[in-house]
Amino acid sequence: MVGPQTITCKNDLSWSETPCCVPNECGEPPIVADATFTPAPPYTPTDAVTYTCTNTATHTLEGPATITCQDDGCWTAGPTCVLIECDDPPTVADATFTPGTPPYTPTDTVTYSCSATHTLEGPPTITCEADGRWTAGPVCIITTCCPPPSIPLGTFSPYQDTYMPFETVTYECCNGITITQTSGITNRCGGGGTWTLTGASLPSCEPTVCPPPPSVIQGDVQSSDQKLTYAINEVVTYECYFGPKPGETDSNTCGSDGLWANMFPDICNEQ
Repeated sequence: MVGPQTITCKNDLSWSETPCCVPNECGEPPIVADATFTPAPPYTPTDAVTYTCTNTATHTLEGPATITCQDDGCWTAGPTCVLIECDDPPTVADATFTPGTPPYTPTDTVTYSCSATHTLEGPPTITCEADGRWTAGPVCIITTCCPPPSIPLGTFSPYQDTYMPFETVTYECCNGITITQTSGITNRCGGGGTWTLTGASLPSCEPTVCPPPPSVIQGDVQSSDQKLTYAINEVVTYECYFGPKPGETDSNTCGSDGLWANMFPDICNEQ
């Protein structure tokens, strides 16, 4: 009401100033951080305004989006715009991620890296989404080694179908053969499923003697030549129980490769 609430009948039989009733008005709607509202003023009772967050990709509206101008000129309670945040990125076994400092808001990303003994499977980078959740991430799979490279005239131990990272094998040569170390006689399963020693870095076996010569049917190495090892180029002679076959030599020679010249001698008559 504008004007006096009470009027009086004057001597001239007219009334004093009469009031008038005008609609109440509400002031500007409350300011909501990171939000805008529509429509613009003026606002009278029952009028409403609606809030919208300025960046819906990073903020979400909590509370009533619309408020109303009341008869007493006050507004009903309004909303707030809350920053959307993702929780800390999920933990991936045997992996680390960067950046490692929260908060994480929509469109932020982190990238995973596996330890040296593991291989990454799946997307290395995940993204914080508008619903506050992370996209699917990777896993780290342990990387094993296949059996290591072999060396001529040698073996390695232990032998397994697969080797875990940092497991080792040791090379050794066959009986009577000397091992020559280039980088070492131990090989290690390293990161990425590869061995530390390969190719020219592997040890080698250099024959220095031959083992006992191969046996013959219906015969034997003559007793004076029988021993455990034989020098390179040493010759042994076989004795046949029923004599040698025609045209066959009764001798065998230790070769420079540690092998006998005739590995399958068939030189003796059977009767």
